[in-house]
Amino acid sequence: MAGWGSGRGGDDGVQGGLGKRRRQGGLGQRRRRRWRRPGRAGEAAAAATAVSRPIYLLTASKVTKESLKQLDKQRHRFLWAGTGDITGGKCKVNWTKTCLPTSQGGLGVLNLEKFTRALRLRWLWHEWKDPNKPWVGLDTPCDEIDKDLFAASTKITVGDGNMTRFWDSTWIDGRRPKDLMPLVYAISKNRKKSLHQGKEDDTWVDDLIFDAGSTITVNLVEQLVRLWEAVRNVQLVSEEPDQIVWKFTGNGHYTASSAYHAQCLEAPSTNLNSLIWKAWAPGKCKFYVWLIIQNRVWTSDRLAIRGWQNNGHCPLCRCEAETGLHLVATCRYTKRIWHHVAGWVGYHQLEPSQWEEAQSVCQWWESLANTPNIPKKGLRSLILLVVWEIWKERNRRIFDNKEMAVGLLLAKIKEEASVWALAGAKRLRDFVPRIV
Repeated sequence: MAGWGSGRGGDDGVQGGLGKRRRQGGLGQRRRRRWRRPGRAGEAAAAATAVSRPIYLLTASKVTKESLKQLDKQRHRFLWAGTGDITGGKCKVNWTKTCLPTSQGGLGVLNLEKFTRALRLRWLWHEWKDPNKPWVGLDTPCDEIDKDLFAASTKITVGDGNMTRFWDSTWIDGRRPKDLMPLVYAISKNRKKSLHQGKEDDTWVDDLIFDAGSTITVNLVEQLVRLWEAVRNVQLVSEEPDQIVWKFTGNGHYTASSAYHAQCLEAPSTNLNSLIWKAWAPGKCKFYVWLIIQNRVWTSDRLAIRGWQNNGHCPLCRCEAETGLHLVATCRYTKRIWHHVAGWVGYHQLEPSQWEEAQSVCQWWESLANTPNIPKKGLRSLILLVVWEIWKERNRRIFDNKEMAVGLLLAKIKEEASVWALAGAKRLRDFVPRIV
């Protein structure tokens, strides 16, 4: 893997730490001749950092899809290929999945389309909260989808009706009249009135245009009656302003973060946040585990499917086919390591003989990480450490033609645990009190 630095983190390039933030600065720094890649985990952070500069521009303007596509192309290439050319073999996980929040199985890289939309909702929020701003009443960069999202994300309590839009606000049981009565909305000539203006003397009726040649359908009449009743039943309270509440925060105020995550609610939630991302471990370890849990590392079984050169068997036990699950859970070498680790930490529940049978890496990981009567945070850091060191041993045998006996690798795990503890893994240090 030329160009990946001197360390051997794996054939997936999962190596190198996050590095310092200053090394993830501008794009110009990334193009320097002697710049050292920070590893995939660092690149994920850098991909997010690269977006921070144009945030204000993204808030103030409606960015074209082509521009977002070009930005995504650069981020996609940088994450998976660094300064090299991007190819299908380098893209371990599809971009849509990569851009999901970590709580939903993604890497947490921003989805730019959703992010820019979340930023633009700030305009609609300030129209309500600060109507004296000089730009209120002018055109904003918000499109219809932005307005639909804003309506779905807010709850309105009607007061005097001056801020509530007659057609565009959710004042009828949390729904907008334009959505409930689309046929009536289609023939209205003034769609910018407030609820107060529309209700006063029933001026909303005066705004309806009935062409001589148009047909008045039963559905139109039904919608007219429903809207008439809704307007009649709403009670306006003079000198009491309308109130708006943002649904996705505890204090009811809009934030760009909550607006962004509200757009990701359709994706199912996972427990990877607690199992991986919130556990203390270097970013490179978490990134590798994120890949192997999705079966996206180049083990022999996946290489064989593509017709690529591979060993055909596990380099650790040399007797079974190598898969992700075999590597982390069922390999004889791996089980021997865990047998000694269980004795070292003093928890017999971690003995491989005590494990539940698993059909996937994710299932095995979840079961082991939730072993009863063991401190969860320390255990999860330990699992990350052991699996990471086993992965490095696997790559050492393939690429360097070197190998460690079980005792030597166990000593290395203990040594690395000490380093992690000194670096800030407090739960791991408490979990394994013999670490110095």
